[in-house]
Amino acid sequence: MSDITRLDNGNIEIPITLPWVDVQREFDHQIDDAVAKAKIEGFRPGKAPRELVAGKLDQNDLVTHAIQHLLPEVYAKAIKEAGIKPLVYPHLRLVSGKQDEDWQFIAVTCETPVVNLPEDLKLTQLPADLSRENKLDRVITELRKYAPQIPDVLVEEESNHRLGALAENITKLGMNMDQYLSSKKLTLEDFKAKAATEAKSDLEVEFILQKAQDLYKKKDRKETLDHLLSMV
Repeated sequence: MSDITRLDNGNIEIPITLPWVDVQREFDHQIDDAVAKAKIEGFRPGKAPRELVAGKLDQNDLVTHAIQHLLPEVYAKAIKEAGIKPLVYPHLRLVSGKQDEDWQFIAVTCETPVVNLPEDLKLTQLPADLSRENKLDRVITELRKYAPQIPDVLVEEESNHRLGALAENITKLGMNMDQYLSSKKLTLEDFKAKAATEAKSDLEVEFILQKAQDLYKKKDRKETLDHLLSMV
């Protein structure tokens, strides 16, 4: 598809159109379902007037359910036509969603970063008396020169995942995020930036090691690391 945009930051933007007739049909289906389940005083279950039930429905919920129902099929068709193999679920951005008009979205995703690790990789020889941990640190540092571009959308997803896990752990400790940040003398913006930087760095290493595992046909990460250490 010619209208798909591959950005310099590694993200892929895919325009998605939902015809208004499909959106309206999905709204009608949801209202029909709500009417069938409605229990309103003065009416038998499922027999309340459609207009009365529709007036009580949350419009945001209607929109959310319509998108969840309609978008997957349209998105799947778009990436198939474009030959894209997404690495993450799309991040959706609403461009236009007006009554009686087709709805326009931008789906942001990415593909697996390409690591150009040479088959004849040569690593710097290291002193034999170094510990395994120190050797691994130096090997990883040297391999970073082959680090791929990590798409912004992937960094965002990974850092958000980490922040969510941290927030859950903080809650278990009886603290909230503000208290935690205050104890670390960090602002939320600084903390998010730090999380994104760490996520990007870890993802670079992850993709490099996955490439090495594939390149050297190793069954798991330990075998891969052992092989890399044997090269130094």
